[in-house]
Amino acid sequence: MEVNSSWMGPALVAFTVLVAFRYSRLLGNLTGAAFYRPFPIPAHPAITCRDCTVIMPIVDLGNPHLEQCIRSILRNRIQALFLVTVGTQYRNRLHDLISELRFEFPNTVIHVGALPKANKRSQIAHAIPQVTTGITILSDDCVFWPNRFLTAALAPFTDSHVGGVGTNKRIRRDATGFGWESFWGFLESVYFEALNYETRATNAIDGSVSVIGGQTALYRTNIVQTPEFLDAFQNEYFFFGKCGPIAAGDDNFITRWLFQHDWRIGIQSTGNACVEIPTSTASQFISHCDRRSRNSWRSDVTMLFCTPKLWKHYSWGTYAIHLSNLFNFPLFYDAALIISFAFTGYGTEMPWLFAVLVTGIFLTKLAKAVPVLLQSPMDVVFIPGLIIFDYLLTFLKLKTLFTSCNKHWGGRRVADLEDGPRDEIGWIWGDGHGMWVLLS
Repeated sequence: MEVNSSWMGPALVAFTVLVAFRYSRLLGNLTGAAFYRPFPIPAHPAITCRDCTVIMPIVDLGNPHLEQCIRSILRNRIQALFLVTVGTQYRNRLHDLISELRFEFPNTVIHVGALPKANKRSQIAHAIPQVTTGITILSDDCVFWPNRFLTAALAPFTDSHVGGVGTNKRIRRDATGFGWESFWGFLESVYFEALNYETRATNAIDGSVSVIGGQTALYRTNIVQTPEFLDAFQNEYFFFGKCGPIAAGDDNFITRWLFQHDWRIGIQSTGNACVEIPTSTASQFISHCDRRSRNSWRSDVTMLFCTPKLWKHYSWGTYAIHLSNLFNFPLFYDAALIISFAFTGYGTEMPWLFAVLVTGIFLTKLAKAVPVLLQSPMDVVFIPGLIIFDYLLTFLKLKTLFTSCNKHWGGRRVADLEDGPRDEIGWIWGDGHGMWVLLS
């Protein structure tokens, strides 16, 4: 067979580069995931649940999962829980909402505070200086911990070089069958399973991670309590200092801070170290994708161009996470693969190879859905929707590229501004015996 060399040369090089760039990552991560091992749980741990304080920023008191979320955390017998909401009225309502929990869990001190304006970073920073335990845990207000969560999640801190710990996330799917809600639950499940897999894989290879997800993340208090951290955390700017301060992306910021200050990140991917997240509505999930994509643009650019040690110490993560994210436009990338292959001439001489190429592209897309399909085989009917949604995310990613300077904490129902921006709102302090004292 003779192929036109003017077609074959540059086109074949382009096709080979595209295949190598995308699928080397796939093969490498498969290897990393195979070699991943969780941290063993020590028989006599130096750090226990009594060394832990949880900080939970809250903006929506109408969240139907809030009380169950708090209760699941309190069952882990933490030392203290800081709940930070918005405005005096919300603070008082939240105090009333959890008053019975103070008596039900008397060994955990529950404090309730508030800021005049909803800002997740500010709400977290409001509580951090009050923490007196060695481990600070940041948690969303819609996650559910298993009863022995901390027993497993604290194990990586046996390594004194580990500054932060990430764990598994799993969607708690209530809807069954083939309806719209079940479809979105499937998409969310695939998203988090893929994130769990990538995190295990890259961390096993060179210690890198894309982000310690903010749903639940554990940190050494002496890292997040320094004045330098708190100042930088609340005053992050992007695009040469023109955009900011950024309210979203708190988990991305802390992950970068750990890498920049030579701390290791431990990933505990076990059943007991897995938090559950309720299924979102379609609009909530798309909003989450929008927010996560925008945070990813800011974080990836910062890591690649403002963190020189990343290239040296985390070379696999540099390629498999940050560089790959910059080029992760599925619709455009797949089109480039097919077009470059067509111009090699093989598409004309051996058209059946097109079928092989397209089949290979779609099979690799299905790889991330395998864990979900093994748990729920009937979800196979949602595969076409998964592929279409994957391609539609291309346009969402383009949108977030051009709106990366959006600094707000989106995707949540934000409480109305209740107090003047300069007003200080006192804490309602718990004393560990179900009593409270109001300090204004």
